[in-house]
Amino acid sequence: MNEEFETIKDQLAGLELSYAWRGHGSAIFLEFGKLDHNTGKNNPIGEFSLMLDCEWRIENSNQILCGSYRSHDEIEKEIHGLVGDQLVNLEFMGNLPEISIALASQKYVVSFTSDVGDPEWGLRLPSGSWLCSKGGSVVLDKRA
Repeated sequence: MNEEFETIKDQLAGLELSYAWRGHGSAIFLEFGKLDHNTGKNNPIGEFSLMLDCEWRIENSNQILCGSYRSHDEIEKEIHGLVGDQLVNLEFMGNLPEISIALASQKYVVSFTSDVGDPEWGLRLPSGSWLCSKGGSVVLDKRA
């Protein structure tokens, strides 16, 4: 998985965050790269899609700017403010891997799950497969 992960990081590096939207509850979706508007869904999808279906926060080097518990309007404003930024790094952290993305603006989007089970994030790849955290490891789920 390490070699695959490095390839995925290389493909993501420099991609623009092209679209951001809210799902149900606290879920947010960040779409990277070229957008496909012909999906038959309400929102376009990017070449890569990051889904955070858990608690999350947007931070800079010295403070939390927004989190999943803020008001609808505050979240909308903050995630839409990320559109146009470029992804510069992706990393996993913790015993039960959470995801963190670093943007060129020196903002970071970080997942953190406080519920029972696995961390609730997923990164959809161009192949339709998903990277996710299961059983203490980052795994590639090839079910499209």
